[in-house]
Amino acid sequence: MRHMRLHLAIAALLVAAPGLAAAQGTSDEVVVSAHRQGRIDVKRLAAAESAFEALREQYAPGSRLEFLLKRGEERLRGYHLTLFDGDRSVPVPVSADGLFTLPEHSSGAWELWHDAGRGKVVVRARVRSPGATDMDAPLGDFRLMCRVNYELLKPDLNVFMRAGFASIGGCNSRSFGFNFQVPQTLAAAVVDAGGRTVPLSVHGRSFRAPLGDKRLPNSARVRLTPAEA
Repeated sequence: MRHMRLHLAIAALLVAAPGLAAAQGTSDEVVVSAHRQGRIDVKRLAAAESAFEALREQYAPGSRLEFLLKRGEERLRGYHLTLFDGDRSVPVPVSADGLFTLPEHSSGAWELWHDAGRGKVVVRARVRSPGATDMDAPLGDFRLMCRVNYELLKPDLNVFMRAGFASIGGCNSRSFGFNFQVPQTLAAAVVDAGGRTVPLSVHGRSFRAPLGDKRLPNSARVRLTPAEA
């Protein structure tokens, strides 16, 4: 039972809140720019990008990786990101939905800072195939998203938690479902696999995706129905 609680805790962190906490400066740090209110670990983002590139053709060919700024369960909108390397600075565009991508060659000495205040900010990875939307996307997008978000989370897990998650199959596990959140409250969700329709559990704005069901191909469509206003 103890091991099962540990596994469920890892899964909850990975998908329900697969975030990257922004590191906070120490109390004696001198903030010299309005855009230096919280730092995001560029190395974690780079690791997530590497995992995405390595696995994209297997799970979601042609897909695009973006990162999403969040505080709690809400997207952060209207804020800014800036890369700093000494006296050099490069603004990182953030969309109206709080999405951004890292410019090329932004690893190494570059530091990424936000201006969203000193409260906890998290970064999540979003994978999106061509033609996909929040309400209709291939199952492979979610399978790849799980693996990319694990790279964001992995530095926070000790060796026992990593081993425990791996022992139950990681993102291939069928011991439990993985929850994903969308902007709208949901009435229903299904996976459509070319004549075979599998209903999914929904709760509020979240739905549970059967990532480990090998009977469902990556091309199967996850179709969500919003609740009536």
